[in-house]
Amino acid sequence: MLIRVRGYHDGIKAYLEKGQKQGREMERDEMDERVILAGDLDLTNDIIQSIDTDAERYLNVTLSFKEDEVDRELLGEIVREFEAFAFAAYRRDEYNFYAEAHVPRIKSYADRKTGEAVERKVHVHVVIPEMNLVTGRRLDPFGKVDHNERYLEAFQEHINAKYGLASPKDNRRVQFTDASEMISRYKGDVFEGANRELKASILEAVMTRDVTRYDDFRALITEYGATRTRNTGRESEYENVKPAGAAKGVNLKEFVFSREFIELDATAKRAALESNVHPQYVTPGVSRDTPRIYLDSLETWHDVRAREIKYLNSGMGYPFSSTCVMIWR
Repeated sequence: MLIRVRGYHDGIKAYLEKGQKQGREMERDEMDERVILAGDLDLTNDIIQSIDTDAERYLNVTLSFKEDEVDRELLGEIVREFEAFAFAAYRRDEYNFYAEAHVPRIKSYADRKTGEAVERKVHVHVVIPEMNLVTGRRLDPFGKVDHNERYLEAFQEHINAKYGLASPKDNRRVQFTDASEMISRYKGDVFEGANRELKASILEAVMTRDVTRYDDFRALITEYGATRTRNTGRESEYENVKPAGAAKGVNLKEFVFSREFIELDATAKRAALESNVHPQYVTPGVSRDTPRIYLDSLETWHDVRAREIKYLNSGMGYPFSSTCVMIWR
């Protein structure tokens, strides 16, 4: 399971019900069986529409699965656990929560622009209106996401371990025949969106030039544009590069751009790229122990961090108005 937190649909209700998307022609009922797991979409939409702001009015959280089939009861249990995690600092009457699973009827389709095959798996959409129903103020359970990714990752990896699900950390391809194939396949599996080619080019330069010092890596990426270091000195530190003429910079947050990876020698780098405990998951597997680092992060989340976000960052913040502006997404 992989968690993504974002808000990008103009109308989430229409998207969930109709499902039309750029690059494909089919609608939701043709593509998926909709399985309601929590809440009422009409009520959630009414709350979203009542929020008077020019900023985003809801969070759309996607829980994606590598497995071909996931039991409906298991999906429901994961959603209940996610709700308890997300709202660790809230009473039940303070928030609205909606979740539905999309179980593919059509397992793949050809993108009508590129002709490339798009594989489709079970996934869950969670919709959270960004309003505290008791106070009427902004509700923002995850705060500035970049600062709290380790807690989301901890929940993600705990659920994967508990239910024997595929982790995105175990999903790299194996048995590359040469460097170009290695970069190409890694790019396809890990890098996403419009910045895929840039990241692949940087990774290829790291591999072909045998870069093993992080300062050398920082020097290398200056060839691609203006650079800056984010979260300096923190465990979550990463580089950002803004190519000439680009509207914004590109975050290099993937494992292959971390100090840990960069400072490996060439053999270890190749082994890290090729390593894959489970090349392909088809069904949920056997439960395994959650690594201690994730359990510790979850304990911190429930005991401290979730309340800090609510009371210091957002939950007691400003009321909604037509002039408030979100600054972090």
